[in-house]
Amino acid sequence: MIDCLVVRQMGSMLIIATSFCHTLVAQEDGFAYFEARIRPVLIEHCYECHSANGGEVKGGLWLDSREGVANGGDSGPIVEWNDAGKSLLLNALRHQDLKMPPKSKLPDSIIGDFEKWVAMGVPDPREASTPKPKSEPIDWTQAKKFWSFRPRESIQVPTIPSGWSQSPIDAFVEARRSASGLRPNAEATRSTWLRRVSIDLTGIPPTLDEVDAFIRNRDFDSHEQVVDRLLASPLYGERWGRYWLDLARYADSNGADENHGYPVAWRYRDYVTNSLNADTPYNDYIVEQLAGDLLPASSESEQGRLITATGFLVMGPKMLAEQDKPKLVADMVDEQVDTIGKVFLGLTLGCARCHDHKFDPILANDYYALASILHSTKSMEHLNFVSQWNERDLPDQTLSKSVAIYQERIDQSQSELAKKRRLYEDRDFKSQLSSLHLAMRIALQLEPVSNEALHAKATSKWNAILDKNADAPAKIQDFVRVWRELAWLDDLVFVEAAQSLWRELAGDAKQSLWNQRLSKRPAPKTKPELMELYLAQSRDIWNEVRDAPRNEKGKITSAEIAKISKQVFEGVCFDQPAKIEETLEDDEKRLYLELKASVEKLEKEKPTLPRAMSVQDGPVRLVAVNVRGNHLQTIGEPLPAAVPTIFRNDLSSTGLSVPENGSGRLELAKWIADESNPLPARVMANRIWQGHFGEGLVATSSNFGLRGQLPSHPELLDWLANEFVRKDWSIKWLHRQIVLSATYRMGSQIDSVAEAIDPDNRLFWRQNRRRMEVEVLRDSLLSIGDVCDLRQGGSPQNATSVFHPNVAGASNIGSMRRTLYLDINRAAMSDFLMTFDYVEPGVSVERRPATIVPHQSLFLMNHPLPLEIGKQLAERLHSNFSNDLSRLSVATRTIFGREPKDYEIDLLHPFLNAQSSLVSMNSSLDDWVRVCRALLLTNEFLYVE
Repeated sequence: MIDCLVVRQMGSMLIIATSFCHTLVAQEDGFAYFEARIRPVLIEHCYECHSANGGEVKGGLWLDSREGVANGGDSGPIVEWNDAGKSLLLNALRHQDLKMPPKSKLPDSIIGDFEKWVAMGVPDPREASTPKPKSEPIDWTQAKKFWSFRPRESIQVPTIPSGWSQSPIDAFVEARRSASGLRPNAEATRSTWLRRVSIDLTGIPPTLDEVDAFIRNRDFDSHEQVVDRLLASPLYGERWGRYWLDLARYADSNGADENHGYPVAWRYRDYVTNSLNADTPYNDYIVEQLAGDLLPASSESEQGRLITATGFLVMGPKMLAEQDKPKLVADMVDEQVDTIGKVFLGLTLGCARCHDHKFDPILANDYYALASILHSTKSMEHLNFVSQWNERDLPDQTLSKSVAIYQERIDQSQSELAKKRRLYEDRDFKSQLSSLHLAMRIALQLEPVSNEALHAKATSKWNAILDKNADAPAKIQDFVRVWRELAWLDDLVFVEAAQSLWRELAGDAKQSLWNQRLSKRPAPKTKPELMELYLAQSRDIWNEVRDAPRNEKGKITSAEIAKISKQVFEGVCFDQPAKIEETLEDDEKRLYLELKASVEKLEKEKPTLPRAMSVQDGPVRLVAVNVRGNHLQTIGEPLPAAVPTIFRNDLSSTGLSVPENGSGRLELAKWIADESNPLPARVMANRIWQGHFGEGLVATSSNFGLRGQLPSHPELLDWLANEFVRKDWSIKWLHRQIVLSATYRMGSQIDSVAEAIDPDNRLFWRQNRRRMEVEVLRDSLLSIGDVCDLRQGGSPQNATSVFHPNVAGASNIGSMRRTLYLDINRAAMSDFLMTFDYVEPGVSVERRPATIVPHQSLFLMNHPLPLEIGKQLAERLHSNFSNDLSRLSVATRTIFGREPKDYEIDLLHPFLNAQSSLVSMNSSLDDWVRVCRALLLTNEFLYVE
């Protein structure tokens, strides 16, 4: 017996020794064994998919060479040298987790040959070389040098003497731009900047009063005053909350196979907007959404806020009717891992579900270590036929006391109602049982003939059932079989026949439950005993059914009791009225219905605790790597919670210290939000930049991996990220720095020379012209019409529902709430939203497309909302101003944020068929409706300059 040596590949020679081998097989004998027992099987059953001559190799596994066997495939090594019996090769041949060959299992004798071969140390004389595996082992030292995985370093702001720079941001931009020989555009006009920054920060253009006030304000800090006002507005959280909801795949329904509504999803939406308005530090914001329920809270309201924050993890679509429940959970966890990776880290972690990431240094082991955290997190309330996502009551001690008081009253009333119902049901059953007893007595001639006519009505149903010659319905044949076979026999043969029948019933396992139970009682010796046997068993079964435990829907939980109840009761032999009150006399019925109504009233009036979509820690459930992402096939040991290997200083550690019974969710959240983590601050700073320029410094804002775009200004990105962290992760600080920079304040005009050098404006020689998102478009229309309902938060509304019926044109406008508060039904999206590139709410969306297609213009020309807003604006202009020039001035300041241009004045004159100057002209209301509608269809309105 020898100890195991480490497997090493030396040149072309593979030297292997196995643990606890009883015999060291000579190499020559091993080679001979391979040629006789192993190679023929590999050629016949394996080479088709796993050799150079078999076309595309499956699973990255080459079995036509010694080197290929040693390397293994995408699922890892196929031989476990420390425990040969657990080798993946043998696992697959035995059809345990893997199944190879997939069509049919090889004979046990051949599998035994392979077991012996592995135990020998896999002797293999083949010298053929194997193509290099697609997945080379990761060089972690080299991988850590990639820009996004490197720690953020202290960045010095360039010194630029041009005088153009107004902030460190401008210095970084100018340094890069001047090196390419480009000059910046002139600063945008004050009105252009005001409209731009107002829409960027609040999603609504400035009001007429705000435009006029800013144009008049010549204070040196007038721009700062505007930015501070906008950042302090609750409209800011709604505007930037929408960006976050795109990332968080927010919707008000599930979509997928069962499109159930998410009735309390809106609480997460309000959490997002409130957190942004409060300028919650971004590192806290991360932890709250991943593990807020595990954080200490200073008050009930704070605890409720933190529970609600974890709705981030529950918000995605789920295949609720999926009957492979482990698959449902695995797919849900995959969606969570993928979203966490993209949103917070800018990494496509979901790509490692089926194999090691093809491009980034992310292992399948990394993916499943994260999956273990989420498998140990309860995201589903139950996994019934149609599963239910998790919701939690939010703490409210005062309301909880009120709920408890109501519940006590309800319980008392329900108990009283149940007692009465039980009394009446017992009475009804006893009445039916008495009728059966009487019918049996009549059938056995135990009742005087003179009474038969008197009792005919009471026994008519049972007479037809008991009569031997009557056609028995199939559903009662089992119930009356024993009676019909015995009740009509002569007394002399009764006992023998009964005993014979009892033996038959006892020996037939397929008999109905009624007859099985009868056979366990003593066989009757007389017909009256047979009658009493029926009555006694009916009473016993009634008591079982009446007292059986039931679920919340009133269904009997015991399968056997439910089965015999269906056989004997439920309209088969004994009737169970749908409403017990139908069996009562008038006075009883009145009192019973009053009590029932009282219970229903209490249940309706009982206050309910607010609920939110949320997660909570569940039993720890670690998962192993799923082969090809298939939850039915695993490889290796279950993996503990861990951070991706690329971020670990010690590659052999997990990077997380998780309590024994903890999921690891809080520890993961704190690791992500730690200032030493190189990615979150970079990713968020880039997202804020993208929101203000239309494209981030990293164009692929949710992919900072090797297949993502490199940053156009890496030093600027790191400076922003460093300062972001230094300023307590203040998102509002980032906004302020960006929108007050000279870079942001540039005009968006096209310069042909600069465009030829930098057509994508990656060097920021101008500001980017951007089309309004659909929310901004709709909210701007409502604002221009002075009908926008600016109340904060609350449950969602349908876009077409008339919310303020007293407002003029309400039926054309529909809901006047901001678009953020409209119902987002994943299975029935609004035409308005989809026409203007609303997000696909089932996935995390880093940046929306901005298509330009003809039907968008046609939509605006014909949709009731812009038509109504144009009409209402025209009515205000026409009634408040006496000449066309004043009306045009107010119209352009309201819609575009600026005074009319000379050419617009010149165009307006013939448009209105003017016969005199516009100053003295007072055109008709119909003419001004046409003007206002035309202005709302212009690109200048639809675009942010």
